Amino acid sequence: MDIKSDNLTPYYDDLHFPNGFARSGHFTIKQAELLSRYGRRLSAIWRGEASPEGPVEEQFKLFCEGQKSVESEYEKAWQSYLEAIQQINRYIKAS
Repeated sequence: MDIKSDNLTPYYDDLHFPNGFARSGHFTIKQAELLSRYGRRLSAIWRGEASPEGPVEEQFKLFCEGQKSVESEYEKAWQSYLEAIQQINRYIKAS
């Protein structure tokens, strides 16, 4: 079972990635696709706004809580997303 896709609207983070995930230079093509397709759901689980549904989402929640290391493609993409945001925020603060 995969991560549930909440709706057909792609996930965007215009604040940090105004040109999209694929053009940011921070993600692989696969990671950019996963973030666009499942980012809303991943974000909701990460923020605690949605309960996990299924084993993949349960594992993702454990990863978000720091109870397990990165294993799945979803976890790798989300970790890259969080690291990229931190990097962007450091750059903005240093400017």
